[in-house]
Amino acid sequence: MINELTLTDNIEFIFTDFFDTVVSRKCHPEEIKRKWCKNVIEMYDIDLATEELYNLRINIEAELCYVNNELYSEIEFKYIDLCSRLSNILDITCEDSKSLYSSFLDIELEIEKNNQYLNDDVISFLKKQKKQNKKIYLVSDFYLSDTSISKLIEYHGLDGVFDEIFVSSTLMKTKRSGSLYKHITDKENIDPKSVFMIGDNHYNDIVMSNSNGIHAHHIIRDFSLYNQSLSNDKNIKIIKNEYRKILKVNSGIFSWMSIPLFFFIKKLYLKLKKNKVKNVIFLAREGEFLKELFDLYLVYRGDESIQTHYMYASRRGTYLPSLFELNEDTFDKVLNQYPTISLTTLLNSLGLSKYIDGLKKEIKNVEFENVHLNLKLSDDFKNLLKNDIFKELFQKESEIRRKHLSDYMNSLIANEDIHLVDVGWKGSIQDNIQSALNRKVCGYYCGILPNAKITSENVKSGLLFEYINNKCLGDPIFNEFRASFEVFCAASHGSLIRYVDGPIFGDLEDNPYELQLYRDKIRPIQINIKNVITAYCKLENKYSISFLDIQRILKPIYKRNILIPSSIEIDEFSSYKHYENFGVFNYSSFNSESSRVLYLKSLIKNPHLTLAKEWWKPMGFRNNGFSILKYPYYLIYSLFKKSNN
Repeated sequence: MINELTLTDNIEFIFTDFFDTVVSRKCHPEEIKRKWCKNVIEMYDIDLATEELYNLRINIEAELCYVNNELYSEIEFKYIDLCSRLSNILDITCEDSKSLYSSFLDIELEIEKNNQYLNDDVISFLKKQKKQNKKIYLVSDFYLSDTSISKLIEYHGLDGVFDEIFVSSTLMKTKRSGSLYKHITDKENIDPKSVFMIGDNHYNDIVMSNSNGIHAHHIIRDFSLYNQSLSNDKNIKIIKNEYRKILKVNSGIFSWMSIPLFFFIKKLYLKLKKNKVKNVIFLAREGEFLKELFDLYLVYRGDESIQTHYMYASRRGTYLPSLFELNEDTFDKVLNQYPTISLTTLLNSLGLSKYIDGLKKEIKNVEFENVHLNLKLSDDFKNLLKNDIFKELFQKESEIRRKHLSDYMNSLIANEDIHLVDVGWKGSIQDNIQSALNRKVCGYYCGILPNAKITSENVKSGLLFEYINNKCLGDPIFNEFRASFEVFCAASHGSLIRYVDGPIFGDLEDNPYELQLYRDKIRPIQINIKNVITAYCKLENKYSISFLDIQRILKPIYKRNILIPSSIEIDEFSSYKHYENFGVFNYSSFNSESSRVLYLKSLIKNPHLTLAKEWWKPMGFRNNGFSILKYPYYLIYSLFKKSNN
């Protein structure tokens, strides 16, 4: 044991190796490189598998070592040269080569930090020698520079332990050849007999230090775990089985919803990192669970560079603040989508419900409860717009709520571009916020449907799918069951009615049915989904396969479950009701059905239109008496996708 060593009085200097001496890794050193390859692929959207980029890196390292052996008679390379060669071959565009190198290095150091732990026996020994006024020099054969090693030392809280750091790649001198030992003793004017070297590599640390007249002690480490870890990391069959096993262990209903949600938070992370976003806001209500999952992912990434915030928001709450002038077209956003409504419903959609009774008393020539075929063309609507009382109410409430919204946003983030996260599908809440605050807003969604409003100041990204010119970018399988994202990302609180003064900022409407559904049904499903995603995160940290490979493993599982769900899952989802709190204020059932004959005729006559009306096609088949159709639909869908890949 190194702690039991007693050094002679003539020993004034301790030389120590770093890797597997001061620190050890949780995985094989080559896995660090493989994990680096995985992260670079994801960060720069490179169309390579981890194994391909890893082999490229290894070949470049060998090439650089060959060149440096010719130049310096040393088999070593500089990390900056590796990064330069890789970026040229991969044709990665960046602001400049220095920033690209910094990005590559940050990824490598982060992986090293997450996979290192201190060897307490050596640390205790070094600190003991330090107290005896011995100089401690760190001596390492490594491709990262001495500056990078210093960052790792600082990370481990060992700043004051080492007096000097000598690294082979910085000096182009190695322990392997013995030249690094001679360089240090010559440069520092040190008598080799006054030096004691410790390290795990028998040849580099012991034999070659001895050849330079230095006393040495061999620290024996068990590397069998390294070799097994590397073997597993290269075995795609083992990895596939581990990912598939997770869903078998966590086999609750709708546990497969973990797959698109995991993909979403992973893609969100990569997008935010690429855009260098430091603050991101998750919008109520679906954003509550999305934030919970994203925060979980950040913990497993060990990344504290992104701050997440949660914000009360709804179409109803953000609509009025986005409106400035009152005219016959002011409310087109709601009236174009819901033309057949009453003035009461319109006012509820504006979050003005508490003023309705007062308006009824003051404005006699308007019928507030009449449902018009087209409200915008009605006399009631026109008379309301002309009324001075309503004009004053509109201006006062839109202005004060706009101010509350602005104050709310400023309390969450500084005066910077706004980055929002929500489920999707048109991003109308984002439109309202951007219009009200006149600030650049970037939205990140599970999906974006056609005709979403997108401008340079109102940017939207569908991370799982998005439609541009009626062409789907991403995978349309995630558009098969959009209602699942909304239902299973339900929140623990009610919907926003209006913005109010801080520190609360939001006046919420709690719907008893929604809250009970959440407590009794949805939250248990969410907890199971979270457990599955936790397991995915652990595997992602454990193995080096790229996100592309992970998607190839999990996406077929999701497709099969969403297109051929269990009868229990269909029954369960059919029992849920959805409450619409904008445009109309009523419940709708997911369990729609018609006669078998009418449904079959409709399906034969216009299959595309008939299927498009369904919340979830297998549920539609079942509810209309044709459960068997989910099997041919799955086959047709799979063949169609295969022919279009």
